[in-house]
Amino acid sequence: MHHAGKLLVAGPFDEQWDPALRGLCLYRTAAADEARKLAEADAMVQARRLEVEVLAWWVEKGAISFKPPPVAAGR
Repeated sequence: MHHAGKLLVAGPFDEQWDPALRGLCLYRTAAADEARKLAEADAMVQARRLEVEVLAWWVEKGAISFKPPPVAAGR
């Protein structure tokens, strides 16, 4: 998903008070339902070890940027 430009960043939370909040995935999508579909395709979600909660996040255009992923050998 990262190489396709859909997943911007993902990672676990540290020292949070709620163990149900395991981490965050930030997707670049036009709508929340597309982000939900991407998140629900995750193997840990499919195995019911994680649950998906989708929230819209609005940020001013150009306020942040993410580098494209490094190109893997053979691509």
